[in-house]
Amino acid sequence: MSASTQLARRHTTRTIWRNAFLIATIVGILFLATLIVSVADEAFGYVAMVNSVEPSVLQRDGIELDKQNKEQLLATLDEHLSSRRSRALALEMPLADRSRDELLEIAYTEVVKPEVAYTWPLFQSIFARDTLFADAAQRFPESTLVFRSWVSPRFLSSEQSSRPLAAGIRAAILGTLSTILITILLAFPVGIAAAIWLEEYAKDNRLNRFIRVNIYNLAGVPSIIYGMLGLAIFVRALEPVTSGAAFGFGSGDGANGRTILSAGLTLALLILPVIIINAQEALRAIPQSLRQSALAVGASKWQTIWHHVLPAGMDRILTGAVLYPRSLASLKSMADVGGTMLHDAIQAYLGRDEALARKAAAQDDQVDEQHRLFVKDVLDYLSQHPNKAGQAVKLIATANYLERLGDHVTNLCEAVVFMVSGQHCELNE
Repeated sequence: MSASTQLARRHTTRTIWRNAFLIATIVGILFLATLIVSVADEAFGYVAMVNSVEPSVLQRDGIELDKQNKEQLLATLDEHLSSRRSRALALEMPLADRSRDELLEIAYTEVVKPEVAYTWPLFQSIFARDTLFADAAQRFPESTLVFRSWVSPRFLSSEQSSRPLAAGIRAAILGTLSTILITILLAFPVGIAAAIWLEEYAKDNRLNRFIRVNIYNLAGVPSIIYGMLGLAIFVRALEPVTSGAAFGFGSGDGANGRTILSAGLTLALLILPVIIINAQEALRAIPQSLRQSALAVGASKWQTIWHHVLPAGMDRILTGAVLYPRSLASLKSMADVGGTMLHDAIQAYLGRDEALARKAAAQDDQVDEQHRLFVKDVLDYLSQHPNKAGQAVKLIATANYLERLGDHVTNLCEAVVFMVSGQHCELNE
């Protein structure tokens, strides 16, 4: 084959792959645009509203409800609200202390009680408006058509409610942000401090090696395990602390440990091993010449770490641009499959279930394939980053343990088949 023919073939292959990547990008953009359009189509549109009490009935001295002043709104609420509901609202804040706008909102939510009878999507509201109005007049003659946006500032700022029109996600947003803040404030400083001690101060002895290995093992533990740990420790064992009862907050029968503090502590435990490993690798990547230069001009070890090593490695710590986080998902997948295999094999052994034993053994092929791909990815990365050899060895060793676990589970499954059928067979040859 001539050089010109090979060159033409290479150009053709390049063009094919470039077009394939372009098509994949366009398809991804189209799917994203479809998702955005579908969300917008459901979030906006005409709504048929039906009131339990029409606002026109609530006129006072000939003044419509929307135009009534504070005293008139108080009289309207006193007339139409039940005594039980009035006491419940007064416990939150006396009605007389509320503003006119707040009273008007209470009048609508508690007295008028508008309900959604039917909703129409955005495109139908725009392009089939006449048909929509005719359909609403026939199906809901007592309703009022209103163009409504379900995604609004009120939806973001309102509390949870059993009524869809009054419901919002303010509590969910604040709870999520508070949980993330607690997690970062706890896990980040502790993780960085632990990594500094392990990399810069700890001696290479058996105890410290044991600590490092267990940190790697903890990073591969499924998140459900951390969830159960948080439930047992933070929610139940430390309930007086996480509920605030120990500090005089939230005391009484309603106090419990299911708080954002418990959630933040659990998430901090979940990400702490990953942060420690990321920070270790980032500190290990800093050249020793930087440390030696700082020490040579009279800086102490801590001054060297604080003023030189940490600033130089902070970008790697924040981005996690090291091998371990990329491999963690593969290891976790192997651990999940291996755990499922072990669980099914034990159940098959206890119940003498041959079908379940064969099903468990069949998953060994998946573990072997994931192990092969994982080792290949690590070696490919190692060829480009030779300074990560120590970390790569630990990751491959952990993957080998999981792969051998699959072999042992397969042997157990073969024993179950032999006990049930009396025939020896090799599963997954």
